[in-house]
Amino acid sequence: MAHEIMHHFPKREKFWLSKLQDTLHEDVLFVCGWGHIESFTALLMKAEVGYSVRADKIGADQCELEFYGEVRRYIKDNLAWLDNSKCFCSR
Repeated sequence: MAHEIMHHFPKREKFWLSKLQDTLHEDVLFVCGWGHIESFTALLMKAEVGYSVRADKIGADQCELEFYGEVRRYIKDNLAWLDNSKCFCSR
């Protein structure tokens, strides 16, 4: 699952940002799963888009918190594999 998230979260988040382009000068409420907050806000910062997180982990139970904590650790430890030419699933 973490491997799939590594490949699909960035694509999904870039798509979201592209759809928000016409409204970046306005206040927008954007709702996403809390598993995206860290990576999507990093993308917003890279694109120099101002943001604030109004709520985090709404409805998440301890099991989900632990699972996504493990996913985040896996992703941070395997960032080099985000280069699709190196990933075993892209060969």
